[in-house]
Amino acid sequence: QAWQRLEDVFIGLGFQVELRLPTASESRFTGTDTTSLRGLFLANWQSRIVGAYLAAGYEQDFSTDVLSNGSVAASITAQATEYLLFEVGMNGAFYVKDIDLYDSSKFGVVLPGTTIVAGSSNLGKNEVNFGGGLRLNPVGDLSFSLYATTPVTDDGYRPGEVIAASLDYPF
Repeated sequence: QAWQRLEDVFIGLGFQVELRLPTASESRFTGTDTTSLRGLFLANWQSRIVGAYLAAGYEQDFSTDVLSNGSVAASITAQATEYLLFEVGMNGAFYVKDIDLYDSSKFGVVLPGTTIVAGSSNLGKNEVNFGGGLRLNPVGDLSFSLYATTPVTDDGYRPGEVIAASLDYPF
């Protein structure tokens, strides 16, 4: 009986490496001009109904060292029906140095009337978000997702609550 239960449980372990290359000019507000390397350890446990996922790692920014950070994400899922999945989780980034979103002295010239935002340019060192949502697969590979997140930390400028919806169909 115990062996049959183990057949329904899936465990996965992995490692992911990402390389970010300069794609634009940060001084012109068109993206990032830094190079970084990130490594993530991934683990998951999944039964027929419940699942747990974990990702943790570190990103080293070689150009400015400002975006170097440790990151962690964890979530728990529950398969309510064959077509409906619920998920709740958190993710966090723990920066080595405080982050400056932009050169505040130039920001007002590029986008006039933004002095309130420009005054809050420091992101701080910790960014943790908590959220959850659902994914519905009504037919085949058609997938509808609805997720909401809210920041847990208030150290510096943060976006507020975020609601995201998506409709996906691979072809």
